[in-house]
Amino acid sequence: MAIPRSYKISDNLRWATPQYQVIAPAEARRGSKSKVLSARRCCGLLKTGRGDFGGTMGLWKTIKSLFASGGSAPPDAPRLKAGNESELSVSLRALQDGEQGWITLSEARYLFSHMDDQYAFGEMDDAGKSNFGAFAAQNENRSSVDIMPVEGRAYFTRRIGA
Repeated sequence: MAIPRSYKISDNLRWATPQYQVIAPAEARRGSKSKVLSARRCCGLLKTGRGDFGGTMGLWKTIKSLFASGGSAPPDAPRLKAGNESELSVSLRALQDGEQGWITLSEARYLFSHMDDQYAFGEMDDAGKSNFGAFAAQNENRSSVDIMPVEGRAYFTRRIGA
């Protein structure tokens, strides 16, 4: 049985595009096989010879393209090795001027603070913040440190010329 479809010829185009009748799924269940196929075609559930007619992935790509930025997102800063202070120092020296690297706050707490996880580098941990800042400012490290508790990371920014 042929699927009924009508063709509309556009004024400025020389080819015809099929026009599908939109049928509610409940109505299609009560109707004939052609109505079911029409409903599937309209909802993108049936592949036509011209590729997908809509479909979930096409809709998802369209939504993603609306929120996409103009360029690609910059890659995440590299994670630094922080087994001990000398390993972290070597990792910091490998960064270029202005480049960022990060370690987890639990690694930073292990190396520079004597307080528990929830209190490390907080208001009451002046010694931990002082140790952390002094390590970053050392002559061979030459970096600044930014603690980001929401991300659970501490970012180092290398400053060779400073």
